[in-house]
Amino acid sequence: TMKKRVLVLHGNRQTGQLLLSRLERIRKRISREFDVEFIAPDAPFPHPEDGNLRTWWNRVDNEYQGLDQSLKILEETEQDNVVGIFGFSQGARFAHLVAMLHADNPQKWFPNLAFCIVVAGYDAPIPDGFPLTETNRIKLPSFHVWGRGDKLVTPDQSQRLSKHYIEPQTMIHDGNHYVPSKAPQIQNYIDFIRHAFDAAKNGQGGDDQNTESGLTVEESQLPDEETTAMQEEEIEALQAIFPDEVDIKSSSFPIRYHMKLLPSEEEEGTNWPKHPLTLDIAYPFDYPLESIPEFKLIHENNVYEFPSNRVVKLMQILKDTVAEEIGMPSVLSGVYAARDYLDSPATDLDEVPTQAAENEEVPASALSENDSDPEASSAGPRRASHEDIQKGIQEGLDIAEQLLMSDERNAQSEEDISMDKGGAFWNYTIGLVGKPSAGKSTFFNAASAFSKQRGATEGASEWGGASMAAHPFTTIDPNIGYCLVPTPKRSCPEDEMGASKPAFGSTHGRDPNGQRLIPILLKDVAGLVPGAYKGHGKGNRFLNDLCDATVLIHVVDASGTADAQGNTTGGTAMTNPLDDMQWIRSELVEWVFGNVISKWDTISRKGRKKLSGMFSGYGQTQALTERIFVALEKYMEERHSLERVFDSLAEWDEADVHRLVSLFLGVRFPIALALNKYDLPTSQNHVREIEEALPVHGAHVGTPLTARSEMNFVKEHLMGKTTNNNKNESKAPFGVWQCLGSAVKLREPVLVFPVSDMKTYAPLASLNERAVGHPSLPSVGMIRCISGSGGVSPSCWNASQQIYVPPSNKHDDKGSEVQLRDVIPMKQGSTVADVFMALKNAGAVSGEFVRAEAAGNIGENPKPVPKNAILGKHNRILKIMTNKRTTWQS
Repeated sequence: TMKKRVLVLHGNRQTGQLLLSRLERIRKRISREFDVEFIAPDAPFPHPEDGNLRTWWNRVDNEYQGLDQSLKILEETEQDNVVGIFGFSQGARFAHLVAMLHADNPQKWFPNLAFCIVVAGYDAPIPDGFPLTETNRIKLPSFHVWGRGDKLVTPDQSQRLSKHYIEPQTMIHDGNHYVPSKAPQIQNYIDFIRHAFDAAKNGQGGDDQNTESGLTVEESQLPDEETTAMQEEEIEALQAIFPDEVDIKSSSFPIRYHMKLLPSEEEEGTNWPKHPLTLDIAYPFDYPLESIPEFKLIHENNVYEFPSNRVVKLMQILKDTVAEEIGMPSVLSGVYAARDYLDSPATDLDEVPTQAAENEEVPASALSENDSDPEASSAGPRRASHEDIQKGIQEGLDIAEQLLMSDERNAQSEEDISMDKGGAFWNYTIGLVGKPSAGKSTFFNAASAFSKQRGATEGASEWGGASMAAHPFTTIDPNIGYCLVPTPKRSCPEDEMGASKPAFGSTHGRDPNGQRLIPILLKDVAGLVPGAYKGHGKGNRFLNDLCDATVLIHVVDASGTADAQGNTTGGTAMTNPLDDMQWIRSELVEWVFGNVISKWDTISRKGRKKLSGMFSGYGQTQALTERIFVALEKYMEERHSLERVFDSLAEWDEADVHRLVSLFLGVRFPIALALNKYDLPTSQNHVREIEEALPVHGAHVGTPLTARSEMNFVKEHLMGKTTNNNKNESKAPFGVWQCLGSAVKLREPVLVFPVSDMKTYAPLASLNERAVGHPSLPSVGMIRCISGSGGVSPSCWNASQQIYVPPSNKHDDKGSEVQLRDVIPMKQGSTVADVFMALKNAGAVSGEFVRAEAAGNIGENPKPVPKNAILGKHNRILKIMTNKRTTWQS
């Protein structure tokens, strides 16, 4: 029997393949759920304005010129296998006419038709000579989709069409003339089709459809926007860390993937079985905030090769580990815990009961403390003096400083520094750290325009945002939101044109200096107190929350008017901010140091590979860890005349381990300083002292600022009240923007500008939806803030309508404002192929890579670039061509 099919009818001035490419995410999900295939015939007539595109008819009032030929194409399809019709725009109108024909004569027109999906459909006169009228409503299950902002097919036209059906199902989105395809919306399509198939199977038809039957999934059973972003970000991080182990099965809700479990090294006598292990991982709608992933173990081992008690314990360790971290992404922690167990000797505790006679239980008192953890051992590295440890920590910082400076030089010379590569948009994240009440939450609210605190009850606060108070643990869970960061100077092509540069586009606006603003994730984590690495305060949660940060901003109370626990001292300077900087970095060092030496006995036996694996759980690639190890080997050989130091780990002392940990943290988490409370009298001397000491304690640059005044400015503009008479209480967020920019400069992304035309620099039409609907776009209030500080609003922002409007719907003369509009932040060392995959994963291109051409500056003649070309300033303007057109035309 032939496969069931869904007939896709494209819009006017489109083709079947163009529409199919736009429906790629929807098609994959529906095909997988219902084992159907999509067919998309082309209309018979070339469009008069573009012969490569097609149209179904030319309508003049009631005359549909060419309708007969279009119906002839459908008659020639294998109709018995068509179970559904999916039409868009003109194709949606055509789908409605076919539904009428089916209702009149189902044996002739698609006898097994079970449903009709109509996107941006419209009501219009019945064609002259059409054998039917619309006096009777259609029983066929129908799903009608339209956008509130659609100007081509207005919502009332779509609604009128839906009334020709019995019990029509509807989905209304906030966008314009396109097919919505976010994860919750795709789920709605699937639920409708499932119900339609059930109705057909039970012989109910359209008369018995029940609008209360749950066709549309309740919002509570779908991940919200924040949860969806967290799930997708975790997947991207796992793919970056384990490029060969992760196999995505479903990239939209419900997310599901396979992950291979691989041993650190081949060694007999461990818990690893003979044949490979793979985890099947699926995300519930409320993971990670309220639940844990669903795990299944896939393998081909028999009970002798992998005893059941090991399977049970492995899964229990996995689930217990992720359960301890509920509220944040935890798969990586679970995988490492599982791998640690499998790496451990086979005489692990789970084997003891099977060795006891007659299943006699082994008393807990008979087991030593080390028996409970096969890798725990009292034999750590040799002891070292406090002076030697501090010297090792400083040497690690010196090596890190050299590496970071080398990275900056190599980036400027377009060399491949191979730090972190990946074929996806870089979800760059800045982590805010600092002692309690240093002003982190105030800084966060000023930078993110009061992004609502994660987990906050709706309506609990007028503003949302991070909570603020002068005592520890005000922020308990991490607050995460988008902030806008000025691009580093000369990172964009228009920067090279000087003051005379013409207007170019920008999706998120520009700062008062004309620098493009780009969205960056900002995470304000729980307040830190001394002893956090031992679990004091909220220490464990704080330290784990850092792992997905790209760089750190340390918010320092430059006034010194709060003690180490974050309690204010009434204005009397009690602490030195340099001391605060030292103990906070010490917490990070001791945290990683403790993790490493807890397995030192195993590390010293297994060597470099095991030690390297101990550094793989902090959100970076193995390539970065290896680069750090090579740098340490070189340093030790040149400065201490010690060769191949990783070959003699048994001889290491605590200072050696601290040197490596300090180096790792210096490279993995470079720090910029927000020298807060600069308005207080005691701050001036402290700021001068810090600036003279830089680089110090892992920090490289500092920005004096008063976060509360800048937050007040943002708050006023969010409220629309900008007449504050006391200017000292409200200042434009220049300090916050400067600090954010200095942090991004520490690990500068490569900015790539995808275009559809290398002469006009017109954007990819497929990125228009992203430019008007991405959650990182500034709100109305934030746009007021940008404009109020002297900046420029986003290209697609329509000030008169107070909404984002795609370029094709902008009725003004601002066409130049969309030139060079879009920018993709990529990791250093990324290639043209990585950009292609990033665009493909985002649905902006489809098909296979054919060729690309690039230029570095405005007006420069483009040149062909190979797929493996390293990205840099010399080829940042990029046009990629594939074997499928993806221009979104209706």
